[in-house]
Amino acid sequence: MSLKYPAFTSSRLDDDIAKDKRKVFPVSLNLEQQEFIFSAKTKVLLQQDKDSTIIRQLALIGAKLIHSAQIAEVLEVISDNKRKNKRMGYNEL
Repeated sequence: MSLKYPAFTSSRLDDDIAKDKRKVFPVSLNLEQQEFIFSAKTKVLLQQDKDSTIIRQLALIGAKLIHSAQIAEVLEVISDNKRKNKRMGYNEL
């Protein structure tokens, strides 16, 4: 089987690349994070085996959770507590 294009060269035109809506984010994970994110349990829950898709789906799930109304209320209470603790002189719990 012969390659249509030389190895490691883009087959897309610069104009096509400029119109692309995707963006690549390099991510670095330490060993503990890798074991947690790519655990067998996570793969079963997401029904996904590809690491890149797992990262993308977990990021999407996390963003949806943070922007949900219930989580927003919880974060508001926590930040309110932090502000009150700082005002009262309780800097550490």
